[in-house]
Amino acid sequence: MHRHTSETTGRAKDGRGTGPTGNRRSGHDETSLRRIRRLSTATADDLAALARLASRRQLAAGDTLFRQHAPCRDVFALLDGALKLCRDGGAGQEMVLELVAPGALLGEHALAASSHPYSAVALCDCRLLTFSAMHLDNVLERHPGIGRALMAQLHDRNLTMMDRVLQQARFSAVQRVASLLLEHSASDGTLNPELASCSRRDLSTLLTLRPETLSRVFSRLRRDGALREPPDGALIVNRPALAALSPGANDTLQVAAPG
Repeated sequence: MHRHTSETTGRAKDGRGTGPTGNRRSGHDETSLRRIRRLSTATADDLAALARLASRRQLAAGDTLFRQHAPCRDVFALLDGALKLCRDGGAGQEMVLELVAPGALLGEHALAASSHPYSAVALCDCRLLTFSAMHLDNVLERHPGIGRALMAQLHDRNLTMMDRVLQQARFSAVQRVASLLLEHSASDGTLNPELASCSRRDLSTLLTLRPETLSRVFSRLRRDGALREPPDGALIVNRPALAALSPGANDTLQVAAPG
């Protein structure tokens, strides 16, 4: 289990990308922004404009990037690490909505909302770039490609959450777990950071399964050879075996992404 979360508000230690040192940093940040999935096809001008706005931020495991209902002040690009998006489910219950991997934008709803609809909490040490939403507004008119990337990320996130709801309604516990393990594992069977850092409790709320149900599914997957756990405790998945258990491609929600 992770320690109690604490919100961090500190800005980057080395400040924004201005001046001689800032110019070198801006170029480095521009390269880093190419790793963000929704910015991979952005123009050089768009990336340069975004890099000039960037400040750096680091989180430790358990730190809160932003809280549900707090004002939207920044947009973020996750370079390294992993986060979970979660909402207050009432009666002290935390509901996990999504696991966020490197290469994602966060806080993109700042374009259309005044407050955060959920919290973002670091699952492990994270490195991010931060962009003031107020300053971002000033460059969107000259760089509409940035706005399109943010709206595409918002679409991606909504689709992911809709797809999860569909799975909960239509698929068995084994299918849901198998699908999640496939989604968040590498071709060699190792778990991606966002899943490797996630607690069993968080996984159970993400999949809307009781903890004991999740434990039974993991036991079955081990017996069937779809999972193995070496002495170091790091789960390794058998992707072909999981694929045979997960929902088919035609069973998942398919919605075309915006251009």
